[in-house]
Amino acid sequence: MTLTMVMFKRLSVSDMKRLSVVIFFCAFTGLAPVSWGQEAEAPDKPAEYFFYRCAGCHTIGGGKLTGPDLITAAQWSSADLRPAIKKMEKNVGPLSEPDIAQVIEFLKDLNVSGRIARQKQRIEAKLRAELPPPSFETGQKLFSGQMAFFNGGPACFSCHRFVGGGGSLGPDLTHIKDRASGVVLQSAVENASYRIMRSIYEKHKISKEESLHLSEFLTHPEKAEIRSVPTMRKAEGLALGGFGGFFVLLWVLNQRRKGPARKNLLRKNLER
Repeated sequence: MTLTMVMFKRLSVSDMKRLSVVIFFCAFTGLAPVSWGQEAEAPDKPAEYFFYRCAGCHTIGGGKLTGPDLITAAQWSSADLRPAIKKMEKNVGPLSEPDIAQVIEFLKDLNVSGRIARQKQRIEAKLRAELPPPSFETGQKLFSGQMAFFNGGPACFSCHRFVGGGGSLGPDLTHIKDRASGVVLQSAVENASYRIMRSIYEKHKISKEESLHLSEFLTHPEKAEIRSVPTMRKAEGLALGGFGGFFVLLWVLNQRRKGPARKNLLRKNLER
């Protein structure tokens, strides 16, 4: 008698009924039943931390982004890595000793590339489950200011250029897809990974959904070439027109104020 048959004989009638329902459901849906006692894969906390705090500026073996590729950091000693990571506080905010320790552990792991790939898959799966599909059109509207951010942050084009239009305070993002894309770019946008961004958006946080749409927009400049440039130019024209109108109004008010003063001065001269 096989082990499987022994196990079935030991099941109660109610257990048999529940098992039959599970088997029927799995057969109907095409899903494989999970083995009894099987546990979900434990989260990789250091990998999560890297994506949240570091991946917006650094890769590990993927080439240079805003910051250097950290692939060579694996060769450093922990004593050298600790102060180097601590210096990043000026860009990413406070780093506790446990934070630094888990970054060191992550960087020096020989399987770090595999952990990064698995973490990327986890994030992508989570986004697909929790959020609507990314929308280029929504991302474009958020970037150009046609749609306001939920938490009231300023539109991206006020600081960044994209396909020929926008501001110049921040870097041109036309080719950002060549340096970061997918969940890495989405994480960088959501977490305001750059120092100037953080000072602006720390009280006006960009949501996961908004960052997903913006990432989709930024990774398709070929689609934005026709659609976004007129929008940005129109916005720039409106801004310049507004400033021009403001200065004209100031000039008119100044002339009106000067008019009575000149008349009073002329009257005083005639009275003399």
